[in-house]
Amino acid sequence: MNVSYWQSSPGFTGLPIAPGRSGDRYGLWLNCLNFSSPDCTLEWDEWNLARAFVTPADTVIEFGARYGLTSCALADAMNNSGRLVSVEPDSRAFGALLRNRQANRCNFHAMLGTVHDEPLALGHLSRFHYDQKTRLAHGRSDALPTLSFREVEAKIGSKFTCALIDCEGCIRLVWATGLIHQLRLVMLEEDILGREYSKVWHPRLRVAGFVRVWNAIDHRNPRTGNHSAWVKSSILGSLKYVSCSEYRTKRKLPRRALRCAD
Repeated sequence: MNVSYWQSSPGFTGLPIAPGRSGDRYGLWLNCLNFSSPDCTLEWDEWNLARAFVTPADTVIEFGARYGLTSCALADAMNNSGRLVSVEPDSRAFGALLRNRQANRCNFHAMLGTVHDEPLALGHLSRFHYDQKTRLAHGRSDALPTLSFREVEAKIGSKFTCALIDCEGCIRLVWATGLIHQLRLVMLEEDILGREYSKVWHPRLRVAGFVRVWNAIDHRNPRTGNHSAWVKSSILGSLKYVSCSEYRTKRKLPRRALRCAD
């Protein structure tokens, strides 16, 4: 698909159509028919993270947008402000990502490449619809379009306050940019790297001043990994929800739909 690597937010008025969201109801299959995706409910756990912690005042970067379903959930949580950048490096997903953005009136900038200080390239192409990884390009001719997070902030005129990292173990690359240290909220899909999260990344987040306020097991496959949210300790008192369990109770979600581990 021959498109510019930077696709600015469309500037829609009003709220977007968000997956899993209809009025004040919240369910796995709500609005799924509006989205082009091989599996609409795969990112249900990320939708809940967005609804629990992201606010209209935030500026958010999403690493691993894929088809844009969680991008639209984030846009909904932000009241479609447009201060959202969704990053996706795999050209096989670009068409569906942009179609979903347009069809569901979701305001987000699409970075069709990578956000890093050094050029990155795709690893071995996964035959699955998800599970695509990136790595340092090291002079490869197929390096992806790349901007630093500071260049992206300059483009949108706002500094990032939150990040959702759902890009198949790319927390290593994101951490190297220094972005995480300026954020108030980090949301993680903890897959691919296994125990490296608890042994390496959880301690590093704590040293950087973050506290884990959400820990949930993947709703479909407990072996896939966990979904977590980390906030700066200084803002704990301002949170609407302080745990996955509290959110599940207040939203009246069944335990099978949100497997809280906190």
